[in-house]
Amino acid sequence: MRSAAYHGLMYPKVIRSVLAAIIFSFASGCTSEQVYGSGQAWQRNQCLKMADLDASNDCLGKTNTRYDDYKYETGKIAQ
Repeated sequence: MRSAAYHGLMYPKVIRSVLAAIIFSFASGCTSEQVYGSGQAWQRNQCLKMADLDASNDCLGKTNTRYDDYKYETGKIAQ
């Protein structure tokens, strides 16, 4: 008998999708900036699906961070 982990039942569908995208992006040679851009696009898409207009606008406001600003804010580049 196979365990639930083997069938992927322990991980929600979203987590499996994100992990697959990350693995694919590294395997295909995508840069960190390309991966960041893909994540931002996915997040914008999720924001647009929200029924509450205020929540959707707040969510969209968080997706406008440029990659260089993101790196600076997270300390990934010298300040």
